[in-house]
Amino acid sequence: MKIKCRIIRLLFMAAFLLLNVKGIGAQTVNAPMGGSIEQIVSFYNQHSNALKTSEMIIITKTHAREVEMEVPFLLRPFMTADRMRGLTNQNITITETFINGSNENNPDLFLNEFLPINGRPLVSMLLPIHVIGASCVSQGSNWLVTIRLREEPFDSIFDTSQMNSGNSQNMTEEEQESLMNEMLARTGYGSSMDLGFSDMQRDESQDSGQSSGNMNARMEGGFQNGIITAIINDEGRVISLSHSYSMIVSFTVLRMRGSMNSSSKREYLFTY
Repeated sequence: MKIKCRIIRLLFMAAFLLLNVKGIGAQTVNAPMGGSIEQIVSFYNQHSNALKTSEMIIITKTHAREVEMEVPFLLRPFMTADRMRGLTNQNITITETFINGSNENNPDLFLNEFLPINGRPLVSMLLPIHVIGASCVSQGSNWLVTIRLREEPFDSIFDTSQMNSGNSQNMTEEEQESLMNEMLARTGYGSSMDLGFSDMQRDESQDSGQSSGNMNARMEGGFQNGIITAIINDEGRVISLSHSYSMIVSFTVLRMRGSMNSSSKREYLFTY
């Protein structure tokens, strides 16, 4: 009888310890459910930025983009394949493995470049001021974070006086791209997403450099509908990430008007 009681006590103790261990594990991530924008943005930044410190990570990245363009007839001969780069529809999925930040198959590909923000050690430098709404809800044993970004007009992003100055005209392509990325990094879109905007700017810079003396070009528009969604597991690891946005552009060249509207969505799946 005593032996039987001891066995029962041991079973109760084992069950109690197991429940406590599970409880400790479940509390390692303090998710801001029902929290403020500031709390949710901080939570997202913390866990998404840890992606680039992963010792080993497998990433499946999908990029879907749709583009609608209206180009004046007289300008169409200028729309060569090189200038259309980054302005076409696409739907691409690739999978890469990174060990300590380096790609196991391509020595020229690094985790810092494969994930946003390109070339930086962080995935997100998002600030609450960039955000119009945020939520964090439980999804099974995970948390689903959704962040909606403010609309960002081009004229509030780009310092046109700096871009049109004599110093800017004398910049190399790399320096112009660096200036563009610096301006974009101040926005919610450029501080948290891969915009693929540098290729477009590089082509436009080449065109303007060739014809700045006889063309008066103007561009308006901006970034809209920015949404970030992330699923974070009970270990604090991001297991999926999605970035989507629209870019609306209208332009005038020699009094001829055109437009380009695009929507882009990048999805990332992570295996550790």
